[in-house]
Amino acid sequence: MIAEAKDVREIAQAHYQFAVVFFDEGIRKSRDECFNHSHEETVKAVEAYPNFPDAVLLDGRALAYLRQDDAAKAKFQAYLTMKAEDDADRQRAIRYLARPELVRARMAPPFAVQPWTENGYLWTIYRVRL
Repeated sequence: MIAEAKDVREIAQAHYQFAVVFFDEGIRKSRDECFNHSHEETVKAVEAYPNFPDAVLLDGRALAYLRQDDAAKAKFQAYLTMKAEDDADRQRAIRYLARPELVRARMAPPFAVQPWTENGYLWTIYRVRL
């Protein structure tokens, strides 16, 4: 996949896809070496294309699974500077920045719902109060 990439963006995307595969395998098999490989691939993706927020977030998550919480916090902080205020993953990264152990907890995936009203607000799971 990396050999077939033609420009830096495609190379970064290929490294990111490898990182996702390693990360998912690390979660399924609870193996630190998979998270290490995921971290290495996300570093390569960000080196190839520095403005790649999804790779930065995945790198932070991989570092948190490796219990390198300070390095993970730095990645989450970098991710927050890259994403818009209304992004659902950004809300989750704010929580991860405050409490990196949440990365290792089982949580529902982030989502956003467009309301029925026409006022243009975008609600996420983090803004809903029960």
